[in-house]
Amino acid sequence: LISLELNPDFAIFATQIVELAGLKHRVDFVVGPAAEGLKEVAERHSAKGVDVFFIDHHKDSYLPDLLEAESLGLVVPGTTLIADNCPEYIAHMDAATDKYTSD
Repeated sequence: LISLELNPDFAIFATQIVELAGLKHRVDFVVGPAAEGLKEVAERHSAKGVDVFFIDHHKDSYLPDLLEAESLGLVVPGTTLIADNCPEYIAHMDAATDKYTSD
């Protein structure tokens, strides 16, 4: 599991929770803006695509970050995308029926 976190204080807190749960060996935190973090994830993990891409941050960044993840090869056919209510993101998903299915 890779978590991108903009706020270093939140990343420290999240790391402590993960350590307390005994999952430190399974979770990696990348601290900084999502666009930079996505590039780091792609470089570190050979951009083979991720199984699940969960977006939960500033709504105006949902679509740009999704498109960046696609361009880096992180979001590929078969990747499950999870995001909450964001009209621009939803409109993109609905319009791109050749790339996405929605439940």
